[in-house]
Amino acid sequence: MVPLLLALTGCGSSGGDGNSSKSSSYAQAKLCSEFADFLRSDLALDIDDSTEVHSDKPVGKGTSCPMNSTSTGLVGTLSMLRTGTASGDPSNDLGYVSQKGFDEKVWLAPDNRFRVQVGPWLGTMEFYHQGDLSNDKTKQSIQFLIRTTHEVNN
Repeated sequence: MVPLLLALTGCGSSGGDGNSSKSSSYAQAKLCSEFADFLRSDLALDIDDSTEVHSDKPVGKGTSCPMNSTSTGLVGTLSMLRTGTASGDPSNDLGYVSQKGFDEKVWLAPDNRFRVQVGPWLGTMEFYHQGDLSNDKTKQSIQFLIRTTHEVNN
């Protein structure tokens, strides 16, 4: 599988390309902890606590939260990137298809890949080794990604 945001590998912040002026003060540790909690409670995955970020650093202009399972290795990645524009459309990029019925721009792609746009922030989430998610789990995942991208945007 091709990583969604090649520039954002591992935990940490990205300096961006200078196209955006406002960074997010939302804490990386809080973002990654919320992602781990979501994986545990909503998807019932056993997350290895050592993969959580324990940094008080802000998200800045971008960050990534990879999460490992105690049994299968990497199970998911949550990434946030300030794009500098509010008009990203990845529908032709990596098989993403626009989704209707949400207040924000939402795209889905095969293999449990999610993307949302909230203002200039692009939130992406991928799950590995999970098979096809049920409709309920897919909707919960989209709602989580919208909510967290909103929090990073504020």
